[in-house]
Amino acid sequence: VWGVSVNGEATELLSWFHGTAKFFKLLPSPLTDQNQKQDPFAHRRPLAAICDGASSALFCSINFLSLRGGEIVKSIKFKSSVLDIAVNRISVVISFLEKIAIFNALTLENYHTITTCYVSPGFNLNPIALGPRWLAYSEQRLIPNLKSAGGCEVESAPSYTATVLNAAKTLSQGLRELSGSVASSFSGNLSTSPLTSSYMPLASGFHRSDSSSSINSSNAGELLQPGIVTIVDVETKLSADEADRKDGIIAHFVAHPESIVSLCFDSSGVLLLTADRKGHRFHVFRIQPHLLGSSYASVHHLYVLYR
Repeated sequence: VWGVSVNGEATELLSWFHGTAKFFKLLPSPLTDQNQKQDPFAHRRPLAAICDGASSALFCSINFLSLRGGEIVKSIKFKSSVLDIAVNRISVVISFLEKIAIFNALTLENYHTITTCYVSPGFNLNPIALGPRWLAYSEQRLIPNLKSAGGCEVESAPSYTATVLNAAKTLSQGLRELSGSVASSFSGNLSTSPLTSSYMPLASGFHRSDSSSSINSSNAGELLQPGIVTIVDVETKLSADEADRKDGIIAHFVAHPESIVSLCFDSSGVLLLTADRKGHRFHVFRIQPHLLGSSYASVHHLYVLYR
């Protein structure tokens, strides 16, 4: 790790030769908590978190290093292998198989563990996304009393923006083809346009115009369901009881009909990008939280990106 000053001079801050490094994350300056009088690592920051294979249990421990002195200020050992590390100014989030551990960024103490993660078939077995304050992960099943309005409940549901863009592209073909191409674009003929279907864009999301649904609510509590996303506030301590999980949950919705392999927030932490295991369809959602809980929140489906 090198520090580069304003005049361009580089100074070596850290050299680590203790095994193959799997993850290395620089920790930003934590937000001060009014309940916490002082930072226990104030004189050793900036800090970095590293997960390597130096110990006998490969990638089952994380060392927090001081870039000021190079020493280990805290070491945490786990029973299972670390899959990913995400950091912001509030928390340090560590993901494992079917579990997520959330640590306070100021004290590096664990204050919550999420155990309802859906195992992904992709390269990342437990995908997570950490924004400035919210954490998104793939949930095991859809919980009806936590479900937010919106999301994407069917595979072929187009976003409203995609439909409008497709109509604009059709109009640009010329007035001669207007009567045929535009009419077929909005007639519901799937063979003519890939973006037309029997789905109605609503302000809160997309739903089928018929009575069928891709999610059977009667089996929601019995079977694992792929494609479910839960967004939590990392600053709020969540309840361990599944029957009382309303506090701290920002949104809970269906993002894909198949397993989710990747999640990512934008810099504002309001837009969420999701990708399923096939890798051909990427969804962009705008999250609008509500003070009364996730069941009153709105998840706007903005885009469907294809490749």
